[in-house]
Amino acid sequence: MKSFKIQVRVQFKDGILDPQAEAIQSALKKLQFKSVQNVRCDKAFLISLEAESETAAQDLGRKMANQLLANVVMENFEVEVVT
Repeated sequence: MKSFKIQVRVQFKDGILDPQAEAIQSALKKLQFKSVQNVRCDKAFLISLEAESETAAQDLGRKMANQLLANVVMENFEVEVVT
C-alpha cells in the first residue's frame, strides 16, 4: 500500500441557498468591494490515507463524500489526489 493525500471539495449545488456566502458578499460590499458579483463557500477536506493506487485513493474519497462528507441532495463534491 502507498500513502496518498486526497482533497475532497464540497459545494452547494446551483440554486441552493448559501447563507454564509451571502453574508460574506454583503460584508464585502459594505467594505466598499463593489466589484464583487458573487461569492460561493466551499468546504475542503484534506485526508491522508493508504491505498493500492491513485485511483483507489480517489474511489475511497468518493465513498467518504457519499457517506459522510457531503449531503448529496444539496451538495456536489470533487475528489483529487494532491501532493
